[in-house]
Formats: sequence, C-alpha cells, structure tokens
Amino acid sequence: MKVVFIAHRANYLKHYGPIIDAALGRGWDVECWLHDAYLGEKEYLRITPTTITDHWGERVVVRLFKQAGDVSQLNTRYKPDAVISLHSRSMYMQQAGMECFITLQHSVDLFVDDTVEQLASSDYVCLYSPFWLDYAVEYYSTANGTARDQVIALLEGKLAYTGFAQMDAFAKIDPAEVRARWGIPEGKRVVLVLPLDLAGWPGVWPNFFQKQGLRQWYALWKARKEHGFVSKFWQWALKGWNDARLAEAMKQFAECNNAVLVLKGREKDPLRDAWAKRAFNTYYDDKHYPATVFEAIAIADLCVLFYSTAVQEAVYANVPALCIDRPNKDIVKHHLWRRADVGGAYNFPGAVTWMSIPEVIKRLPRTSLSTFGMDSRARAEYLALYNGPADHRASDRILDLVTA
Repeated sequence: MKVVFIAHRANYLKHYGPIIDAALGRGWDVECWLHDAYLGEKEYLRITPTTITDHWGERVVVRLFKQAGDVSQLNTRYKPDAVISLHSRSMYMQQAGMECFITLQHSVDLFVDDTVEQLASSDYVCLYSPFWLDYAVEYYSTANGTARDQVIALLEGKLAYTGFAQMDAFAKIDPAEVRARWGIPEGKRVVLVLPLDLAGWPGVWPNFFQKQGLRQWYALWKARKEHGFVSKFWQWALKGWNDARLAEAMKQFAECNNAVLVLKGREKDPLRDAWAKRAFNTYYDDKHYPATVFEAIAIADLCVLFYSTAVQEAVYANVPALCIDRPNKDIVKHHLWRRADVGGAYNFPGAVTWMSIPEVIKRLPRTSLSTFGMDSRARAEYLALYNGPADHRASDRILDLVTA
C-alpha cells in the first residue's frame, strides 16, 4: 500500500504525524506532498523536505507541488492507493481517480473551508464523533441555508467516525521527560495558560482590555459609539479589570497552589509582556509532532484557555480545563462552537470549568487547584460526545478505510 499526505503548512504534521507512524508501522509506503514555499513569508508556518526528513528520515518520500492543481498530476504519475488531506478532493482534482481520498476533520475549520458539496467529492470524511454531523448540519444551515436533508444526503456513505487522530500523539509523550527538559522544579505543579488572542480581533474591546488607568478610560470613551459597549464595560475601567490584572491573578493562583505558570503562545500573536514577565517559562511551536502544545498539556495540572480547541486535547489527556470567557468574533463558526452553555465543549462540569474574566480576577487567586479536578464519568461523557474514543487508535481506524 502507498499512502500520500498533502501538507500546506508545518502544523499539518500535528494532524498527520500519528497516521504516518501508523502507516509506516504497517509496512506501507508513505509520501508527503508539500506545497512548495506556501506562506513562505511566515517562516514558522513553512513546511520543507527537511521538516519531514528530520523526523522520519528516508522512510517518507517527499515531493513538492506549486499549486493545488499539480496534485492531480502527481496522483496520475505516482498512483497512490490513498490520499489523506485536511481538504476535500475537489480542491486538487476535478474527477475521482483510483485512489481512496480521505479528508480529515480539523475542528470547526473543516466546515468553514469546504462546502458540503466539496466534502462529498472525497471518498471518506473522517469526523471525530456523531456530534459533528449535527454541527455540520447547523453550520451549513446558518452559513448558507443548506437544508439538513441535503447535507445528510450528500454525505451519505462518506462519513467515518474515527476519533481524533492527532491525539494519538499523547501515547508518545513522557511527561517526566518533558518536565526535566523544560526545567520544571521537582514537586511543583503546572498551570498551563494559552493566553487570549488579541491580535487581529475586530472591534474596540482588545484595545480597551490592554489599557490601564486613565488610558483605559480614554479607550472606553473612544468606544462610546459602539452600541452597548460603555454600559457593559464601564465597571471594568472603574475596577481596573484588564489584561495585566488577569495575568496577575493567574500568577497569584499558581503561586498559592505551589505551581509554576507556563505559557504556550503562537507566533502570529506574540505573548504580551503582561503575561510573559509573570510566567515561569514561555513557549511557541518549537515542533509540530509531537506538538509543543501537547507536551505542555501532558505536564499540566490545569489548562487555562479562551475558547481554544485545545480544550478537547486537555480532556483527552485527562487534564482539567478552565475556559475564560471573552468577547467573540462575529463569525458563524464562533457563534455555534464557542458557547458558554452548560454541557457545551467549554462548560462541561467535571471536566471543563467556565468563568468570566471578572470572576477570575476576583476569585481565582484564592482558589485551590483541587477545585478543578477531573471527574472520570464527566470525562468519558465529554470524549464520547466531542472527541471519540481516547484509545490512541484513531490513526489505525483511518488507515483501515483504505483497505475496507
């Protein structure tokens, strides 16, 4: 068997790495077809042959393409048995070939990037769990008015509920080794924070939230034309609820619980000084497989986030999560997914706690870390609903589709 993985960015390896290892473990031929110089102006996103060979050596064959249409030519020439992609077949090929084309879910972005008609061009669409078909129906109905029956009819026979393949990487991580490599003091617990993203968000709230003192009041005054903003946030300015106060509350919480504060950021939104100067250590994406964020989660006693999809990763790794509320983008995927409803992915008692920013500033410094324990039943229910099985075998279930 020959299986091909199509990659546009280095972070695609977060999704593909466990499946590549599983395919090599079966003795299959593996190739990675890489988008040559894609987003080359952002070096941290760029994927090159070295990205592959540094990890798998010569066991994985690398080929380059310059535009999506070139994939069809590679497919005709090298005749793989299967192609695995984060995108649909229609992005690369106008017609079906002899290969089995498998599209992997990459959180909510699968439905943003591809219409249901495009997804239907693939032989299989691998979703984490049945919940995501319901999400797809709701998303396509809200985004473009596609009827439920049409979504289900187009995807009939295409869907495979395989679980969350990238999570298989947790089986390869030794938390003790990561703690030693990162210099975590013996006996110290770890509070991991994935700081809130403020760069590139629309509206006036990010600017207001980063200001202090009179500057925050001035930012509030400048925002007076945004409907409802002043009435909602004047108390924040009065009480000094801002980015620095939030970071300080998190630092105090860690210190009171004999823990170190570790930050995992992303290069597109550099860690702000208010957070970095209060942290024991900070990290970006130093590697993509196993991903740096997975290593950080693996050693964490609590994962703090702001509607990040890392919430699913934390629960999979048996790490309780705290989701802190923040104003949302006015985008369909955010309205449908980033919800505070009890039972939702970001507010699931026993696994994921939800709090507002004012609550965190006022209460968290005096809160015991044990408050955020993981309940085994809640975790099992969460995984069954949002992730699929936590058995490190999602990669094998995907590959089984090739020989089905």
